[in-house]
Order: sequence, then C-alpha cells, then structure tokens
Amino acid sequence: MSALDTSYADVAASLAEHLAEFRRLPLADVERRMREARDERNRRWIEADPRTEEERNKLYSALGELDLFKYAEWHRTDLEKQRLHDEMVGVAREAGVTVLDCGGGIGDTTLAFAANGIDVTYVDLPGICSEFARFRWDRFACAGRVHPLRPEEFWERADRRFGMIVSIDVLEHLENPVKHARRYLELLKPGGELFVTACFRHSRRNPDHLLENDGLHRIFGGEPRTRRRSVLSNLGFRRKRWYRWVKP
Repeated sequence: MSALDTSYADVAASLAEHLAEFRRLPLADVERRMREARDERNRRWIEADPRTEEERNKLYSALGELDLFKYAEWHRTDLEKQRLHDEMVGVAREAGVTVLDCGGGIGDTTLAFAANGIDVTYVDLPGICSEFARFRWDRFACAGRVHPLRPEEFWERADRRFGMIVSIDVLEHLENPVKHARRYLELLKPGGELFVTACFRHSRRNPDHLLENDGLHRIFGGEPRTRRRSVLSNLGFRRKRWYRWVKP
C-alpha cells in the first residue's frame, strides 16, 4: 500500500489552530477548553439525564460546543484511531471506491479521505460540529470531494451505493444500532467494505452510551475481537478483522 498524501496525524495536528480560527479564540484558550471539555460535558449530560431519543438529540445540540472541543482533544491523542484511519484511507484509495462516513461528527474522518483524493459522503446531525467540519474541508482545499448528506436522506435515498462505509464510534450512541447496521448493508455495493468500531460501555466517562447497548457486544460477536457469530455475520457480512467486514 502506497504512502498517503495526508496522514490522519497530519489532519489532527491542525485541530487546535483551526478551532482557534473557527471560534475566534486565543490558541491558549482553545488548548485549555480542549483539556476540560469532556469532564464538563459529561457532568451536564448526567445532570440532564435524557430518557428519550428526542431529549437526547436536543441535549446533543445544546452541548455541541463542548462536543466540538472534546472530540478535537480525543482525535489528536488517540494513536490507535489514527492508525485505523490511515488503514481505511489506504484501502479506499487502492480500491478506487467512493466512501460514506456515517456519524462524521467534526469531520476528521471525511477529511482524511478527501485530502487523499477520495470522493466521500458525510452524514451527521446539523450543528456546530458539522459547521466546523465544513470549515476544515475548506482549509484543506478538498471540499469539492465532500458530499454532505442529511440524516433523513441516509434512510430515504436508494439511488446510490458505496464501495466503503465507515462508522467510527457511532453505534453505541443510537437507540437501534442493529437497524443502522442493516442500513449499512443496504447501502454497500457487493464486495464493499464496512469499517466499524463501537464502545458499548455506559459509564460516567461515557454517559451518552445507552444502557441497553451494553448487551450489544454481539454486534461484533460477543466481546470485541472474538469469532463467535454476531449481528453483522447474521446480516450477511463476512469478517476480515473485528472492525473490518465485507458484503459478499
């Protein structure tokens, strides 16, 4: 696999600088807020204690700026995620496929593909995180390769299939992760690949991970990295690695 033009480490390195520009804040203030955002965001989530999908979506919107800083700090420090992104981008570029980024958040996953010349569709809820995503695509001069998709279009459109779908730490936030996994299968071309990670653990560190999802380790086959049959296998996916699946 050839070297990438832009690694995920390159994408992550400019996060603080771009946040300072986007929010018109001194860089020192951005660095401090990135360090503090997760604890404050989690405190407010636990205090609000949303019980329905509608309440959760409203709270996600209300906490958008804290999420923006939280995810920026996480993405620039998670070396395992950086390696995974470089693997995904390398596979997509070698295969010459188009990509769907589900739950793209602050846009770094989409950016990693687009900055390497790959056509990619981004889908997530509207808000400050998706606005920052667009800001960054412009700064990397690759917005022309990005195709934003509204969440309702993810469910309604049936006129396009993708050679790769990526779902990075998304399913644990959803009321019905199995329904979304089934939709991934529908939107993939035969032979297309699904890269999917999820952390099905509800805790004070991750209070927005749904309690009922604690039982859905079976998405991958029991605990992560095991080979027992799973939801993804039962849907028809073939496992290549615990996070990498193929539609026959």
